[in-house]
Amino acid sequence: MKKRTELVTMYYFPPALILFLIFYASFQPASEQDIRPVLRRMTDRDYLYTQGGRIAEWLIQIREMLVLALREHTVPVIMIMLSLIVFGILFVRNTFQKNRTTKEKLVRLSLLGFLILVLLGTSVLVLASEEIASVISGAGLSSYAVSFLNWIDFHYAGRHVTLENYGMEGLLNFLFRKSAHFVLYALLAFFMFRAVYATAGRKGLGFVLAMVLVITAGSLDEFQQSFNPDRSGLVEDVILDTAGGFFGVCLALLLSPLMRKPDKETRKHR
Repeated sequence: MKKRTELVTMYYFPPALILFLIFYASFQPASEQDIRPVLRRMTDRDYLYTQGGRIAEWLIQIREMLVLALREHTVPVIMIMLSLIVFGILFVRNTFQKNRTTKEKLVRLSLLGFLILVLLGTSVLVLASEEIASVISGAGLSSYAVSFLNWIDFHYAGRHVTLENYGMEGLLNFLFRKSAHFVLYALLAFFMFRAVYATAGRKGLGFVLAMVLVITAGSLDEFQQSFNPDRSGLVEDVILDTAGGFFGVCLALLLSPLMRKPDKETRKHR
């Protein structure tokens, strides 16, 4: 019973949380995911120069961002924070078992910190709206963005994606949202592989189930969006999601020697 509880909380909870984020974002209207108001501030150089170096003000802006995020997305923000707290407590408790070496403890704690940062960062991307403006506006991205964005030239869903066609704000908005697709599904595949591998100890099964979950979730996400007049379901987005999932599961395969495998007794009881 204890091992099953650990499997659910430590291994199957992260992909479940990511699925929640995917479908929560899917049901949002396009206006709530439009980050162009944010980008207007990012591309205002005078504003960026004024804001640069004001650490105290930056901290105040972070506090305001959290307040606004809680006000606009109360339920998902509370769920994400509580889930991460519970996950962190259980992870740390499991880490400091007597049979673990100091090196294993340090590796697991580092992994916990990394996972929490990635999940929080991805949550911000998915729930992106004006409440994150004050944080990312001070990053100074606009001073480097033009030289990089001028190199972008490709077709996506019948549209020619260039700086000239989209403009600075439109292109950055497009890149941020598509990056969220890729990263979110990469995380979903990574954590699903990790969960299956910890349960069955089979890399092939983990790879297959992770990719099946990615393709199914991506297809359902776009299918649902096709019924929303403010959104559009795109086959290209499903392909992008699948590419992200493939990247995530390949990363998981590379890191699989560091992952937990079920012990022999656990396998016998299955």
